[in-house]
Amino acid sequence: MAAQHAETQRQCALLKARDEQRAHEHAALHTAYQLITAALRNLDPDNAALRMADELLRMAFPPDPWPPPEIGRLVEQIDDADEGETR
Repeated sequence: MAAQHAETQRQCALLKARDEQRAHEHAALHTAYQLITAALRNLDPDNAALRMADELLRMAFPPDPWPPPEIGRLVEQIDDADEGETR
């Protein structure tokens, strides 16, 4: 039983390490995509292959909301506080 538990923990640790590696790879790909998107559009805005690649990448890496939701909530709170002071 203890050996089985130890093996399960070892496998779990391996999966976590792989997940962290994939998260790092995903972040790198996402950043690279953001950096090259504008350049691709400027290079040849009418190129169908570039447009299709852009659509595929947008599906794989949806744009981050701006402002991030937590920042948006803080801005709303600040705006509400400002409105309360001006009344």
